[in-house]
Amino acid sequence: MLSVMTADSGTRDVQVDVVIPLFNKAGVINRAVQSVLAQTYPHWTLVIVDDGSTDDWAVDVVDPRIVVVHQQNAGPGAARNTGAARHDGRYIAFLDADDEWLPNYLEHLVGVLEADSSLAAASSSWFRGSETDDVNAKFAARGVHEGRWELDPAAPAREFKMRVDSLHSSATIVQRDVFEALGGFYEKRAMFGEDSYLWTAVALTKPVFRSGEPLLRFHIDASSLSTGRTTPYPLPPIMTDPEALRAATVGTWEAYMPKYLEYYVPLILGRAIDEGIGGQAFAYVSGDRLRALGLRPRVRWSIRARTLNTAMKTTARRRLRPASPAPQGAIR
Repeated sequence: MLSVMTADSGTRDVQVDVVIPLFNKAGVINRAVQSVLAQTYPHWTLVIVDDGSTDDWAVDVVDPRIVVVHQQNAGPGAARNTGAARHDGRYIAFLDADDEWLPNYLEHLVGVLEADSSLAAASSSWFRGSETDDVNAKFAARGVHEGRWELDPAAPAREFKMRVDSLHSSATIVQRDVFEALGGFYEKRAMFGEDSYLWTAVALTKPVFRSGEPLLRFHIDASSLSTGRTTPYPLPPIMTDPEALRAATVGTWEAYMPKYLEYYVPLILGRAIDEGIGGQAFAYVSGDRLRALGLRPRVRWSIRARTLNTAMKTTARRRLRPASPAPQGAIR
């Protein structure tokens, strides 16, 4: 039996509660479950939260550590929170139903967390699907390196965004007390950004650790909410409903987020314009959304100006883009 040292209780076995949110992934759910069963760290429970699936899915194994919970469809954030509330282990690990862990994932990251009790979370690098090159070089090139990290108010906004992006939900283990204190994942039917809502709060308030070892295979073939989507990204809840996040990060929000949002909001609005939903971007900057973020008038004016400038450049670029040739025989 594998045991680990803790600062407050000597040698003991530390429980990890694993949560898999599931919605219509019958073809891949057993791949995820098998990767949990293959872990070298044995002290885990697994809660599969069926978030109103309509396909005919089933788990091929019977194990007393595996529990299935059914609920009406409420989105991945709510499903993760449902699973996390089922048990009370010290750590919580999340795995999307179309992803899979390498066998030493839990053992490696639990060891990191047990070695430094000040850490809120520990994450690993990952492979994209069956690729042999992991994403570590991409993050390192943008200033996100292996090791312990804690927010410096002087940190560039781009570095902070990359730090949040590196906390992949399927590749991060979080302290339960931190997860609960921050309110867990965003639940209000968000189809994009419900996970970064939590990881932004974590990165704002507590130290985190990133391992450069790739211990997850992140599959995009079955993904529908993020990579691989064919529809425009909606605006994330950090922009549309920031109140809970602000309340959970009092002090650090005021000290850092205005600078970060001055970078982040135009980035997201620019993408919305580029994806053809400029109306949402203009409605956002025309209303009281920027004020709700707690931004000063100067910053709000700057974001509005940058959004308008992006829209003008995008329109000009589209006008200059040569028209695609019509298929032979087509009527113009």
